[in-house]
Amino acid sequence: MNTITVGMAEDHNLLRHNIVHLLARQRNIKVIIAASNGAELIHGMERELPQIVLLDLRMPVMDGFEAARRIKQKWPTVKIICLTDFSQEENIIKMNQLGVKSFLSKQFCERLPKVLEIVSEHGTYFPDEVMDIMQRHMGDAVLVAACPYKLNQTEMYLIQAICEGKSSAQIGDILCRSPRTVEKYREDLYEKFGVNSKEQLIILAIKWSLYKS
Repeated sequence: MNTITVGMAEDHNLLRHNIVHLLARQRNIKVIIAASNGAELIHGMERELPQIVLLDLRMPVMDGFEAARRIKQKWPTVKIICLTDFSQEENIIKMNQLGVKSFLSKQFCERLPKVLEIVSEHGTYFPDEVMDIMQRHMGDAVLVAACPYKLNQTEMYLIQAICEGKSSAQIGDILCRSPRTVEKYREDLYEKFGVNSKEQLIILAIKWSLYKS
């Protein structure tokens, strides 16, 4: 079992302690940085780099927005989970524009172990609330367009499954195909849509109303 290394920045002492305590009970998760603000987190990452970062938004010294910008610039492979309040839609949109693709409400921190596993394997985690926000934002911003490509049934299912964070093995079980074949399907779909990553594909799926949550 591979260990998932985690860094976090949360200025609320009790919440930070509770999260560290929760994750310490997981055999496959190790918290290597527990900072009270973005500057402390960045300093810790200079010494030891985690695979995933949990990032609060409103913090003293350096907030989550600036920390996310610096992390994506300096360590683009590090995955970021934004800890936020889903009622603040502008924060979701701003963090998405900064390249953060995973979000979790502080009200549901008990889900963190499972979410960390999903992000570690798939790179993204979109709760339904975030998908709804992105749908509204894309609709307001670009007047949700129709998909310009003709898609077969397999491609339609693949888009849905990718947006839901399913692995190639899970998709293969449904389609009765090998994971390697599913990976080829993914590559073909990325080429058709002119994208380089699942994150870019998800944004287009939302824009073209191809994802149904």
